[in-house]
Amino acid sequence: MWKDFLSLTRKEQAGYFGLVFIILFLSVVIYSIPRIKSSTPRDIEFEKWVHEIKTSKRTADFNNSPSPELFLFNPNEVGVKQMELLGLPSKVILNILKYREAGGVFTQPEKFAAVYGLDEALYMQLLPYMVFSSIPTKDKKYTYADLSLVDLNTIDSVKMSVLGVNSIVLDDILTQRKSSFFTCRIEVTKLKTLTLASWQLWLSQCAAVKYKRPSEIALLNIIELNTADTAELVLLKGIGPTFANRIVRYREKLGGFYNVSQLLEVAGISPLVLEDNKNLLTLDTTKVVRLNIQTASLRRMKEYPYMNFYMAKDIYEYRKSKGLIKSLSEVWNLPSFKDADRLRLQKYLCL
Repeated sequence: MWKDFLSLTRKEQAGYFGLVFIILFLSVVIYSIPRIKSSTPRDIEFEKWVHEIKTSKRTADFNNSPSPELFLFNPNEVGVKQMELLGLPSKVILNILKYREAGGVFTQPEKFAAVYGLDEALYMQLLPYMVFSSIPTKDKKYTYADLSLVDLNTIDSVKMSVLGVNSIVLDDILTQRKSSFFTCRIEVTKLKTLTLASWQLWLSQCAAVKYKRPSEIALLNIIELNTADTAELVLLKGIGPTFANRIVRYREKLGGFYNVSQLLEVAGISPLVLEDNKNLLTLDTTKVVRLNIQTASLRRMKEYPYMNFYMAKDIYEYRKSKGLIKSLSEVWNLPSFKDADRLRLQKYLCL
């Protein structure tokens, strides 16, 4: 090796030593200069949340998480605990906190939908509850959670304890729901202040005996399909919490039902279930929310139950080239739309 080195010219030897010197110098500089501390203010909530995730190894699986408690919330201000109540998985909460810490602001629902890991079904469920400006209130301690409505059929005892529910009332809630369904929700603020007497009064108005036959349920209540929540839907024969959630989510994506037979479009709902319950259901078609194809985004249109990517793309490109759509007949003439599509969509689209 040394013979090879000595055979080099003086210039080659000088270059070799120079290269070695530069490498050593850079190594000393890199390891001797202390790292510059970031001047960005610490987000205590964010750091605490990261630590909690690392130590507890929380799962981000939405399908295994409890049913969300829905209430108005501002994506730019909502806290960690409230996001947990909304059913957001820990990884999604972490991504929201990182985005806000970096200076990001949610100005419209589409930005919130773009959060990595957010389940589409959960997003559609939360969409009607998003607000992007502060809710006016005289009480500075007022929180978004105070606006929430709690489903006593699903909330667990730990959450009720955290909310400060009277222990006697809490025990009676757990006892009552073994034999009853609660057909309406209760405000968080009211739940926190329930006495045994006020609880019994609320119970007399909102409890229905479990496992009633359909004919008996009819005597209690006829269920309006476009406004019923999960607490009402589970009263139907063959409809449990899972199917009730699916019905509500599908209804929100679709905008509402015009015919009870559309329940068959919900995954898992059989003709037998529909036959058992159709006499117990009513429909208020004025509650149907139409899809405005003049302003709807490409993503919203392609995710609509009665449309596919090609239909959404045709509308989007037609809108870009022609400007405003003057009539729905222009839509029906687009290449991807068939007669069957027109019949299904004519009640659901608007300009």
